[in-house]
Formats: sequence, C-alpha cells, structure tokens
Amino acid sequence: MRNLNMKHTVITITLAAALSGCAGSGFERTSDLGYPTSNDPSYQLEKSYLHEPDEQRNQAKESAAQAEQAQSKADERSQGAQQLPSLKRSQTKISNRSAINLRLDSNDQLKVAAEQMPVSQFVHYALGELLGLNYVFGPGVEKSGKTVTLNLQQPISSQRLFELTQELLTQNQFSIKQDGELLLIHQAEANGRASVQFAIGNEFNQVPNVTGQIMQAVPTKFGITLSIETTLRSLASAKITMDRDQSIIFVQGKREEVIQAMELIAMLDKPANRGKHIGLIELKFAKSADFIKELVPLMQNEGISTSSTSYLNNSLVLVGLDSVNSVVAFASDESIVKRVGFWTKLLDKPAKGNAKSYFTYHPRYARASDIGQSLGPLLGISITGGDSSNFDSETGKAPSTSRNTMGGQSEDLSMVVDERSNSIIFKATGADYQAMLPLIESLDILPKQVMLDITIVEVKLQDQFNLGVQWALQKGDFSVGTGFEVGKSGFSLSLKGDDGSALAEAFESNKLSNLLSNPSILVRDGVTAKIAVGDQISIVTGTSQSSGSEDAPITTNSEYLKTGLDVEVTPTVNAQGVVIMEISQTITNTVASSSEGGGNPDLFERSLSTEVVAESGQTILLAGLVSGTSSDEDMSVPGVSDIPLLGRLFSTEDQNGVKTELVMLITPKVIHDSSQWGDLMSDFQRGLTQITLPSQTLATDDGTVQNN
Repeated sequence: MRNLNMKHTVITITLAAALSGCAGSGFERTSDLGYPTSNDPSYQLEKSYLHEPDEQRNQAKESAAQAEQAQSKADERSQGAQQLPSLKRSQTKISNRSAINLRLDSNDQLKVAAEQMPVSQFVHYALGELLGLNYVFGPGVEKSGKTVTLNLQQPISSQRLFELTQELLTQNQFSIKQDGELLLIHQAEANGRASVQFAIGNEFNQVPNVTGQIMQAVPTKFGITLSIETTLRSLASAKITMDRDQSIIFVQGKREEVIQAMELIAMLDKPANRGKHIGLIELKFAKSADFIKELVPLMQNEGISTSSTSYLNNSLVLVGLDSVNSVVAFASDESIVKRVGFWTKLLDKPAKGNAKSYFTYHPRYARASDIGQSLGPLLGISITGGDSSNFDSETGKAPSTSRNTMGGQSEDLSMVVDERSNSIIFKATGADYQAMLPLIESLDILPKQVMLDITIVEVKLQDQFNLGVQWALQKGDFSVGTGFEVGKSGFSLSLKGDDGSALAEAFESNKLSNLLSNPSILVRDGVTAKIAVGDQISIVTGTSQSSGSEDAPITTNSEYLKTGLDVEVTPTVNAQGVVIMEISQTITNTVASSSEGGGNPDLFERSLSTEVVAESGQTILLAGLVSGTSSDEDMSVPGVSDIPLLGRLFSTEDQNGVKTELVMLITPKVIHDSSQWGDLMSDFQRGLTQITLPSQTLATDDGTVQNN
C-alpha cells in the first residue's frame, strides 16, 4: 500500500463580518462524501447561520456582561435570604349594578308613565310595548286586582326600566322567572316568598337573574378565615352560612344582596398577608432547627411577631426544611425578609474548635468532578478511585459518562466526589471549610457552550483561482482592503463589510466548489468536538500457508482502514468572549485506478492542524492544501500512425491535469444562556428547506414557560 500524504502551508484568514460558512440550498445540513458536482446550478455558498455583524457582536458582549453581573448579584443575595415568588394577588373589579338583563340597552332613553294601572296591563305596557320581551302570565296574575303607579319625569334606559319593573312586581307579591328568552310572571308563595333558586360559583354572571330568593354556593380559594366570617355577618344583608370543611360560603337573598356578599368575599378571599413575601435561606453550617431556635427571639425582640409553630397574628413565620437544611421565611413585608438575611449572615457560622465535621456541597452549575479536579492540586489531595479520564486535564476530551465515587485526603481534610449525586463531601473543621467555600463557589459557574458551523469545500484551481485562493484574494477582482499579512507560514486577512461575500460569490458564479461536508455541532467550553464521516475499506496485509503440506489452504490476512473526513475542534472561551480553537482536520480518499501494493488501493491524505482565535460570530478560513491529478491520452489511426515520419500526422497526445485546493470555513457562536436558543433555532431553521423544527419551551425565573 502506498500512502500519499500531502500537506501544504496552512492559510488562516479571519473574516470579520460577511464571509461565513457555506450552506447548500439544494442539500441538507449533513455531511456528504458523495461530492455534489460543481456543475450543479442549485448549489450556492451562503453565509453561515451563526454569522453576526460587528454591531450585533458588540451587543451580545454587553448582554453577556450584564447577565454575569446579574448572576453575581444573585449569588451575593443567596448568601442571606433568597427571595421566592409568592402567590399572585388578583385585583377584584367591583360591580355596582344589581339585577340586570345584559340583553337590554343601557344607553337608550324611554319615557314611562303609568297611573293606577292593573298589573297585567302594566306588564303589557312595560315589558311588551316598550321593551319588546316575550313573557307569559301564571295563574291569577290577570285577576289579581292590584295596580301599579310609575310616573317618571326624566327618560330612563331599557335596562333601568326592566329593573324597576322587577322591583314593582316584587312589592306586589309577584315574581319573574327567566327561562332563556321567555319570562314567566307568577304569584309568590302563600308565605310571601318566591321559590328559591339554587346556583354555585364565585363569578357574578353565575348568579341567576331572577327577582326571588337565591341560594348561591360560593367556593373560596384560600379557605374561610375569621376575618371573612366576621365581615360578612356585619356588612352583608343576605343570610350567610359557612361550610368550613368544604371551604364554601352559602349566601341566601335577593340577587342584588347575593352579588353584594360575593363582592365582599372576592375582596377578602386572598392569601394571608404574612405570605406576601417569601424568602429561602440555604444554610451552610448551622442546622435548620437550631437556626430557627436562635432567630425567633432575635426577631421578636426587634418588635416583629415571629413564630415557627403558629401562623395566627404573626408577621413572620419560619418553616424548616430539614431534608435540604434550609428555612423558608413567610413575611408580610420585604424589609422583614431582608432583616432575616442580615441575621443569617451572623448566625450561619461554623462551630469553633478543632473538631472535624462532615460538609456536603451541591454544585449549582458545574459538575462535582470538574470542581474536584481543580480543588485536588490546590489542597494537596491526590484523587484516587473512579475513572481517571474524568480528571484528564491534558487532553480536554469529553469525560466518561460513568458515575463513580472518587476521593482523597491530606493532613487537614478529606474530600470525596460523588458523581452519582453530583456532590462533594468534605471532612474538615468548620474554619477550614469556611475558608475553602469562597474558592469552591468561584469554581461553581455555568460552563459556556459553543455552536460550531463547519464547512469544508474543494475549489478547482482554474480561471481567476488558477494560482490558488491566496493569489485570487490578493491580486484578483475582490475588494478585500489592505488587511494582508504574508509570512513564511502563509498569510492572514481580515475582511469587513461585504468584502467576505465576494469570495463566496466567486465560488458560486464560476461553479468552482464541491461541498464535502457541512456539519453543525454544539460543544462545551474546553471539550473536544469530534466529527468523523467515511467508510472502512479492507486491505490485504499478507498471506500465510501451513508448512505441513503443499496442499494446505492459503490464509489471507486483512485489516480495515478508515477513509473519509475527520475533524476535531477544541474551543476555549476567555473572559472577553473570544474563542480560541485548536483545529485538526484529516481527509483520506482512495486514488482512482490504482492497483499497486498487491491489489490494495492507494490512499490520498490531506491534513492540517492549527490554533486560531476568533470572536463569537466570526468566520475562520483555512486553505492552502493543494492537490493535483494528471493523465496522458494518446489517439491515433491504426496502421497509418505507424508510418515513419508521416505517422505523427495521424496521432495526437493530450496531457490533462486538474488541481484542487481544500478550504475549511468554521464559525463559532458562544452560547451564554438559554435565552439565546430562540434566535439560534430560527437562524438554523432558515437553512433547512424541508424540515420544520418544533417550538422550544423555556422555563423563566417566575416559574412560567415561554415558547420560542
């Protein structure tokens, strides 16, 4: 087997704005080693979906800095009492209207006059002629002999006329029952009371629109308190009955009386004022029960009614959570929660003395194994047990997914990293653990992620690219400014504005590019991302035959070699958001029509390895790996071409050669937090032609969800 390894000077070009990774409009975003032909008119090189103009990159930096400041402030607040969202207190809209019919107009003007008019005629006049309603009389209404007088000097609305009619009929011992569009007018019962209508609900539109008695069951949201019962019995004119077991209040009376009582219930049915502000106290040293025992008398002596056993008549109620060694404070005012945080900083201290205790630290953002890897050398602890790849700081490769327990000890303390529960357990004195805690918290940060958009293209070196990509950029018809830096190891170029798109347009217009691969991959800061696409080919490494007999079978030994594309990228994000990338790329292909090496195919390999620097959203161009193929072709007329001297007139010789240059474009995009996923997924969606991505659901700080 003959292995050809061709390496060329690595060309590194930093493209600041427009030049970006290629996306084929006719291809999916997947690696494809069945190279599309350069004559395919549907293929175009486009900007990377991760590309960002300079202005957007600056805004992203400012947003990331503000997010880090906010997180720093949140961590600082968490050292005292962390405020939690309380139940929302809805505002109740009070209705001043009594029994009404919403079908009637409240803005029109009607003139009404009735003098000693029999009840039946008054109903015909008011409900029939003026309001145009459908009604029917019950037995005895027309022969009752009762009269009605209604003289109004000013016009009234249809709605008000209907209310007055209800009141006049009620005074004359008549009742109106509404059934859809039909009104039934009938006499009240012998005891002067109409039949009671039953209903349930805490909304005003759930109260029956009748003139008689109503029994309304009103469910409460937060239970029946003493204040609700006392207020209703003092102010409501309806009859009130309490069912504390079911948290239901029964209200009996006329419709306007029921609505009045329901308005009072809506105003009073709120969470207790002591739960208006809630704080979570995460204790680091003290036990929750001991902490509450010390805090209660301190708050009481400051004039704040505090209790851990009773919630009645207290401005602060403390509830211990022993399972997570925390305390929840329910307070009527935010200043009380802040005062609890003040005392927490003074009380949550390690015990004095040299006695060692066990302390467990649960990382909020990082992995316990990563923190343990950093703490071990600093504390002089030799980590033992578990998989050593979890603490491989030289390669930076993705750690093993196994869950092991590792630990070590020094003279002063012992440390165990429990990957199963993602926690670190220390055995140390309280003073030693308190001294270590700021260091541990500084290491417990959310690691950044980097989205990589990689495009690998072969460019045919012909037309204006016949001398290579470097010559085309430096001497061709591209407006690339004056950013060249030529050295022994190649050149670099920084493009601004639309300069970068000139190269992509040249690739497209001259159909010089073959897309080899266009993967996108998300990788954590400091971890190596690997992309491998290709085939395994079988080659013969030798033959063997048993020496015992000439007729023994011949055994062929073979092995598999990998061909195709291998890319490794290790991004590291610094404090300024700049991405440092270690890039390694290898492409291995079989050489066509090769049969040397005992029938084994020849392999052609191109590789590069470099380290580059780019800002988030910028594109790096690596080029300069040039390869060439040549062929000789003879054509002649049989017989005649063999005549001396004259035969050359009947034969031709053609020498053909094709050169290509390998170009790699890589665009990194730093992902600081989950809020960036919405825009990123939208940009990625625009690069897909036949696939629709599902919406993303993100959790927000207040516990709600947001769809992107």
